[in-house]
Amino acid sequence: VAFLGGERPEKALLDQRYDALLKHCHGTANLLFNFELVRQYLSKYFVTVIGLLLVVRPLQLRRHSCGSEEIAQYFSSTWRNMEALTASIQSILDLSQRVGLLSGLASRVEGLMSRLDQQPRLLETQIQLANAGSHPPNYKLGETLQLDHVSIYKPDGVLLLRDRNL
Repeated sequence: VAFLGGERPEKALLDQRYDALLKHCHGTANLLFNFELVRQYLSKYFVTVIGLLLVVRPLQLRRHSCGSEEIAQYFSSTWRNMEALTASIQSILDLSQRVGLLSGLASRVEGLMSRLDQQPRLLETQIQLANAGSHPPNYKLGETLQLDHVSIYKPDGVLLLRDRNL
């Protein structure tokens, strides 16, 4: 590929992919900031605000008179329940973040694999000639790598080496 200026299209493609990756990284960093903002809010304020509302509500309704010991017991049990609820919400958010990362990775891999399947076969005529020739390509499992009667072409069809043995 590097012979005769073949690196220019490769570099342009790599630069384009790098720019897309960089844009994706910036977007991910912004989403991560928003996620952390919500998570920190929930962990710091959700328990306090909801717990206070749950404690104040029975006192507001005044269905029955409560002693200070009963209010403290109600508040501590409500507080533990709210902490457990907040921990559950945080676990769900962490799980959704992991699923998002995995789905992004799976989506990129699937995109790469589908683009590989869609690529037109290069050097189709050379492949057909090699299959019909006196030394068709074949693969034999062994302990060494051996090449017999191999010709090497550039992607644009220019022959680099003809009928080499290694």
